[in-house]
Amino acid sequence: MLSASENDRIFAEAVVRRTTYSNVSRLLHHVHYILGDVHGVERGLDIGGGQGILSFYLATHGAKSVVCVEPEGEGSTEGVTGIFDQLRQDLPNGNRVHLAQTTFQEYDPGDLTFDYIVTGNAINHLNEPACIDLKTNRNSYDTYIGYFQRIYDMLDSGGRFVATDCSRYSLYPQLGLKNPFMPAIEWEKHQSPYQWRDMLMEVGFVDPDIKWTAFNALGAFGRLIMNNPVVSYVTVSHFRLCVRKP
Repeated sequence: MLSASENDRIFAEAVVRRTTYSNVSRLLHHVHYILGDVHGVERGLDIGGGQGILSFYLATHGAKSVVCVEPEGEGSTEGVTGIFDQLRQDLPNGNRVHLAQTTFQEYDPGDLTFDYIVTGNAINHLNEPACIDLKTNRNSYDTYIGYFQRIYDMLDSGGRFVATDCSRYSLYPQLGLKNPFMPAIEWEKHQSPYQWRDMLMEVGFVDPDIKWTAFNALGAFGRLIMNNPVVSYVTVSHFRLCVRKP
């Protein structure tokens, strides 16, 4: 049996070889930050998983089955699907990851349940129009409550749900400027982690934990100084939210 560090090396080298990631240590920092402790995870669901990087990390570290739900992968033989297939062949447990080329709303797990569900920078893309006005439109609010209820129902007792994204609020766009760290973000299509936290708790999740994202290049020092909403507000406004099903 390979050690966790050896699994990390095999995973990271394959991802760097096949994707636009160019730095092994920063890639691993990024994945570790998003997923946290995955020891003991057996069945994972990656919503909006793209090339499957988070999915393959879970499988590399012992998950017996992982579903990567990625609608943009459909028909993209030289893009998402191609890279997904390459990683699936490269990694020792790659065959444990299955690509579902559909939306989260249309994905049918059957009788399958999960002990870990993650959505990396995709929570707002579940339904962008509803995300924009969910605080002022009851139908939009209820739409997202329905998504969170579905995630809750898919999880085993004790299972975790992790979401990362940019918050709705950033200093620069509120001053009418582009954020120099995130110039392409459409901030109105996002919500704050506190909004998501409250809605997730409304459907029954517990133990919410919010962390603010540091720049990979700053390492441990960056995590120390940037894990607070004030510093994040003037930089990337990016967060990680984790909740648990009791």
